[in-house]
Amino acid sequence: MKEDEYLLPLYKRLDVSFVKGKKSILYDEEGKDYVDFTSGIGVNSLGYANKEVVKTIKEQAKNILHTSNIYRIKSQEKCAKKIVELSNLDMQCFFCNSGAEANESAIKLARKYGNTEFAKPKYKIITIKNSFHGRTIATLKATAQEDKHKFFGPYPEGFVYAKDINEAITLIDESTVAVMLELIQGEGGIFMQDVHKIKELETILKSKKLLLIIDEVQTGVYRSGNFLISQ
Repeated sequence: MKEDEYLLPLYKRLDVSFVKGKKSILYDEEGKDYVDFTSGIGVNSLGYANKEVVKTIKEQAKNILHTSNIYRIKSQEKCAKKIVELSNLDMQCFFCNSGAEANESAIKLARKYGNTEFAKPKYKIITIKNSFHGRTIATLKATAQEDKHKFFGPYPEGFVYAKDINEAITLIDESTVAVMLELIQGEGGIFMQDVHKIKELETILKSKKLLLIIDEVQTGVYRSGNFLISQ
């Protein structure tokens, strides 16, 4: 079977297929081993065949794998409580399917805030050059990489790009509702933002009652040391 016989050729894949893994090691069909330095592009941060993860999945699969959110889900509530406690933030959780959906929700929440909390609605969101926020229409437009915007327009309006934090501060105007950024840019060359500049931006936004959206899709859940790098 050819690779693209039934799959859309969206990715330029390497000609290797992994069949199993243990800890940080992956094995292909011939038994050759590889060290996975990317953790499955940041997904499998606990490694492969983790005993506790395997045990938990097996136990849950024997009972029930899915119920709708129209019912109470006790395990979801327990997980949300743990996340809130680990975050040290006064917050509530919303569980969704992808980083793009999480960022889309953040954008919608910011837009709702901008339309309900000010006499003149605010809607613009400033993002930083070389950021990556997702592949939905809105999060792709929020991504400040022009080469990723080809072919898919027209896009929703209201996203403004800054080359850095200093420029983001100068771009705040009467229509701005939020600045959205990654504290460490994954696709921007593993670029870490200056913590002092972030603090300055945070102070300015708070003084104007505007929002700071931190995209931790690639840095959260201990991938950079703390549970959240923004802690």
